[in-house]
Amino acid sequence: MANRYSRIFHHISINDIKKNREIMIERKRVQENKEIEERNYIDERMENKKSNWRESFTNVTVGMKVGQTFVHNASGETITTAGALGGVETIPSNVPIFGDEIPGPDASQYGLQGYAKPLNFIRRKDPEDTNKKLDASQEFAKKVNADVMMNARVEDAVKEIKEKAKKVRDLTNRITELRKLAERQSKKISKMRDDGLKKIDAKYDERQKVRDRMVRKFEASFPSLRYTISGAMQITDKADSDRYYAEQDAFYAKVDATWDAMTKKIDAERKTFLEKMDKLHGSTVGQYNQ
Repeated sequence: MANRYSRIFHHISINDIKKNREIMIERKRVQENKEIEERNYIDERMENKKSNWRESFTNVTVGMKVGQTFVHNASGETITTAGALGGVETIPSNVPIFGDEIPGPDASQYGLQGYAKPLNFIRRKDPEDTNKKLDASQEFAKKVNADVMMNARVEDAVKEIKEKAKKVRDLTNRITELRKLAERQSKKISKMRDDGLKKIDAKYDERQKVRDRMVRKFEASFPSLRYTISGAMQITDKADSDRYYAEQDAFYAKVDATWDAMTKKIDAERKTFLEKMDKLHGSTVGQYNQ
């Protein structure tokens, strides 16, 4: 039963349950008002009938009978005499009809007169009493069944809500844990990135040192080459001067080529390193955040 109602209440909130409960209460109130109106109507009709119960009886005795049978015209109730041949001394002045004492049959309505035992009355069971008992029993059964069903549904709904709340708490805790992991991993990757870039920047610095060493070596091959205090270059020997200007273009072309080759290599290494860091960040920090 719990599994069945769990599926039924899969998409039902606690507000839906309260609303259904209110609808059931309203239906019960309407039904009770309807029953009250019906009982009032029946009571009113019965009062009207009671006012006419004091009408005449009809003798329906067939043949020569020890007792005589009468039918109350208004209610249809049947009474009969139990004595022999009848007699005015045994004629009851009042007879009960539906619990009310009303005047009995007139003496002129008896076929024969004489001595007879008092009347024995055949009284039908009041259908209203039976109906009330049946209605009460049916109403009780409905209430009990409805309460049981509603309690079962409410319990199933509350159980489902508790289970969902636990899942939410577990998920929230897991998200908090992943956020902490992401934060720690992000700091770790940031440090790795900074350390890696520092090493690559050092290679750019080494490139400058290589160029400076090449220039110093070339200039050292000209003994008369000097630099003034202001930083200007002077070559006092004509032979050194002629050779310097003859070789400088080829030399500096070689220096530039070495510079470009080193720059290209370092740039490629830097690009590969950054891509590696981005990939590592996405596979760890990115997955944790996701």
